[in-house]
Order: sequence, then C-alpha cells, then structure tokens
Amino acid sequence: GIDCGFFINEWYMPPDTDRRFIVLTFDKRLDYLSKLKDTISSTTTHDIILATHRPFNYIYHTIFADILARIPIELSRRVLSSRGLLGSDSRFLRQKHIFMSDNIKDYLFLYRNAEEVHSDRVHAVVSSISYGTDAWLYFDTPRASLFENIGAKLKDHKVVVKDATLEKRKLEMVSFLRDIISDTFHHI
Repeated sequence: GIDCGFFINEWYMPPDTDRRFIVLTFDKRLDYLSKLKDTISSTTTHDIILATHRPFNYIYHTIFADILARIPIELSRRVLSSRGLLGSDSRFLRQKHIFMSDNIKDYLFLYRNAEEVHSDRVHAVVSSISYGTDAWLYFDTPRASLFENIGAKLKDHKVVVKDATLEKRKLEMVSFLRDIISDTFHHI
C-alpha cells in the first residue's frame, strides 16, 4: 500500500497565492539548512521561508512552576541540541522569513504553493508531492522507503515521481481498500 499522507490533497486544498517562495523545513539536519539557504539564496529572487515543525520548543518560560517543571526537559533539549539532534535554537528565531504554527493547514498552504520544498522531514516531502510541488529529502531514514511504493526515485535528494504514477497508485489503494471493506461487510 501507500502512505495515507499522499491523500492529503484530497482532504484539504489550500488556497492559491501569487507569491513565489521556496520552503526549507529542517528540524534534524541543521547542517543542510545553512548550506541550502546560502546556495539557494544566491540563485533565486524568491523568498526563502524557513519552516519548523517544532513550535513548542520555543515557549517562553515566565511562570516559576512552569520553569521548574521544564528543567529536565530543558536539560535534555540542550544536550540534544548541542549534538545537532534538535533544531530548537534561539538563533533560528532571529532569521528572516521564519514560519511556525500549530495548525497543519498552514504548513499545507506552504507545501502546495512553494516553487520547491527542501526538508529533513518525510511527511513535509510527502505533502509537497501530493500537491505536485517538487521536493527534496535530506535525511536518511527507513521511512523514506514509502516513496518506493509510489514508484519514486531519489536523485541527489530530489524525490522524482513519474507523471500520473502517484494518482495511479492512489486509485489502486482505494480500489484495494474498497474490495476489503466490501468483502468484510458482505460476509456479515
């Protein structure tokens, strides 16, 4: 079967925008974020939006009890961040065109309307592809095998999907599930 994330464009279709931009969504591989931002900004006039899927790592600590409760979390976060495993760095917030939200539709708006998306997050790439946006994946993970199920290939991090292959796989999946459900309820 194929990942349900490839159906996101059938659940929600974000509105169009006339702005042109490129999205970089990195929470794990910040080394790629810096390199790509510099490389892309030297070759485009489009805005580069730096999105993070970790909005709650940037909570302000104002209440004493909240601060006290968060000490173990903050210590572990600092250790992970110092090893490059956690992308919640206050320097990130000082950059231009930062985007963070707790609403999935906000991210889907970006992934649908971007000229291209570069990410270390598998489902940022899945969403982008479902909307027909060119996407690159910069994280080595077994979860990337879900692209094989739609006949996609990774070439220099770009996820290349043949025309109509994704839609064909989605139709096959729907038909397969319809048959299972039909058979199940038919026998009841």
